[in-house]
Amino acid sequence: MNWPCTHCKKPLGQHDGSHDYVPLIPKFALSLYAPWNYAILRLGKDVENRSRGFIQCMRQEMRGGGWFWLHSSKGPARKAFDSELLAMCQTAIRAGSPAFPTLTTRQLVNHWRGHIVGIANYTSHIDSWLGTPSPWWVPGQAGLRLGERYELPKPIPAKGAQGFWSINDETKWRLAGVLTEAA
Repeated sequence: MNWPCTHCKKPLGQHDGSHDYVPLIPKFALSLYAPWNYAILRLGKDVENRSRGFIQCMRQEMRGGGWFWLHSSKGPARKAFDSELLAMCQTAIRAGSPAFPTLTTRQLVNHWRGHIVGIANYTSHIDSWLGTPSPWWVPGQAGLRLGERYELPKPIPAKGAQGFWSINDETKWRLAGVLTEAA
């Protein structure tokens, strides 16, 4: 499994053994509609579009960068879910993604709802007026530029919250257990 180490931030496969491997357990999570977590983890989505206010708040919490959990919210409703999935597929085609959503994508994404499904590294923010060449950026929106990201070997049920939130200790222990088993 290629999960980063708490101490050196290197994945297990690149860990040099100079210290014990301890899986990285971030403090914060971000809830997204499940199709967008799929795009981040499997289709190379490298921007999470957000309001300027959200970005300013997150920059204070994360001090300019860092790792956070990806949580798949239970919404949206069925009709909105279909339009989100369609938008994701269209963007994946424009981005030239090596992976493409299939019919089984809907089943996987539905299974992910209400779970922490992965981790992402926020490397910088995108100003709404400057933008980025990424096909995942929505013009006029601010955004989080995402670096490395990893999918959990097994999704962990968790009650999310809107926006950026702290995970509780029980969930941290369950996440640590899954990561330790997989290592």
